[in-house]
Amino acid sequence: MIESLRDHADGAVLDADLCILGAGAAGIAIARELRSTPLRVLVAEGGGLDGDPGSQALYEGESAGALDYALAATRMRFFGGSTNCWTGFCTPLDPSDFETREWVPESGWPLDRATLEPFYRRAQPLLDLGPFFYDADRLPGLRAFLPEKLRNTLWQHSPPTRFGARYRDELAGAPRVRVLLHANVTEIVTGADGRRATEVRVRSLEGPGARLRARAFVLATGGIENPRLLLLSRGVDPRGIGNRHDRVGRYFMEHAVVPAAAVTPAGPDDWPGAYRRLALPGGGAASAAIGPSLAAQRAHRILNAVVTLAPGRVDLDAGYLALGRIRRALAEGALPDEPGTEIRRVLTDIDDVARGLWAKLRDEPYAPGVEDAELRGVSVHVEQAPDPESRVSLSGERDALGLPRARLSWRLGERERETVRVATRLLAEELGRLGLGRLRRDEWVDAETLEWPIALVKCHHMGTTRMASDPRRGVVDADCRVHGVENLYVAGSSVFPTSGFANPTLTLVALALRLADHLKAKLG
Repeated sequence: MIESLRDHADGAVLDADLCILGAGAAGIAIARELRSTPLRVLVAEGGGLDGDPGSQALYEGESAGALDYALAATRMRFFGGSTNCWTGFCTPLDPSDFETREWVPESGWPLDRATLEPFYRRAQPLLDLGPFFYDADRLPGLRAFLPEKLRNTLWQHSPPTRFGARYRDELAGAPRVRVLLHANVTEIVTGADGRRATEVRVRSLEGPGARLRARAFVLATGGIENPRLLLLSRGVDPRGIGNRHDRVGRYFMEHAVVPAAAVTPAGPDDWPGAYRRLALPGGGAASAAIGPSLAAQRAHRILNAVVTLAPGRVDLDAGYLALGRIRRALAEGALPDEPGTEIRRVLTDIDDVARGLWAKLRDEPYAPGVEDAELRGVSVHVEQAPDPESRVSLSGERDALGLPRARLSWRLGERERETVRVATRLLAEELGRLGLGRLRRDEWVDAETLEWPIALVKCHHMGTTRMASDPRRGVVDADCRVHGVENLYVAGSSVFPTSGFANPTLTLVALALRLADHLKAKLG
């Protein structure tokens, strides 16, 4: 059943065995997994079945870090969550991403890749992917690099699956699943000792409110909203829920894609083109990238990363990128830096804007502002090291519900810069050795300043309720349960202790399926 809080009387009380807050990839995956059990499942979603400007405005917030970030433009607040706008790239985290790397502070998960492997396989069909195949070296057409330097990596392409549309009818027809739309969480309530969640209070923008009661609760509202809701739930502890050690909201991680170099390919064949469209054994589409091998990461003490090569060289002043900067600023209720210059870039580069929008509609890769068709623009997709000062906190501003907005302080540091340097240097060395071309690095890569010419953030919000066995190092345990609260869980990429280079959707769905199994056993 799918209904709206708008149609309920103010003060209604709704009971369930499990209450899931948020109907994005993680929330829907859990609800779908439990739909055939005897458990009564209630899914509360802040938005409706379609996007709405008033609801989306609740995601606005303050960007206070060294790097500007448009909070409302990087996530979607309606049924299906941000799967309504994702591009469908899927790959699992590397086994090394789960390990403690002594050169990466705060690295290490309380579980390993082998533990998650069966859930990765179960996640594949939910994302409409082919068989679980990510061995790039078994595909023809890719170059063989020295294993102590580089490796090939693989992304599978989901159509992309829009969870709201794909699984709406299944949840609507499930007799023991109830989806409540327009139900914005205003507080998670615990008992007097803070050890058990007792109810969640929700309200619609139109006024009616309700109390949701359950035996267990799952917070699945995304990497910015998850910590925000824990921090603003201060009925028992003024620090918020799960924040006894000041970990909630810290370690915000994002995948930055930075243009770093240009390659002039050599040889008769367009070898970079082989990396862009690959057919998989057993069906499915994929693309590949090149990254530092684990041996190179260890030897050079760098982060995980991959490099992609797009036709032409990216021009940061291109009209399509300027349009994106204007859009993100307006979504935050502000004007972009140098608005006149940005508007002029759009108006004088309409062709680039049109090509970029057309590629986006077709979910195709695009290199804005191609300067030279003979070049290949080198972009580095770099892992961000966990940093406690890169964080989500509460702003002094309030939203339409009277709640504190999120305040994000995001920054990248020297580890990320050094990873870009090493990745491009290793690529240059291997291209020269194999006679595949010449690489010229952009000036900013070796500059002493730490300014980042970021062309794209991938809207991957990770790390803010990180997983750790020790509550002094994280917010949830290996079962995604909030430390110190026996029946409150967190789902989504906010539980990632480290990010790797991999797009997070496949991993967060795998973790959601693992949590669903845990809840089946826990709730009987």
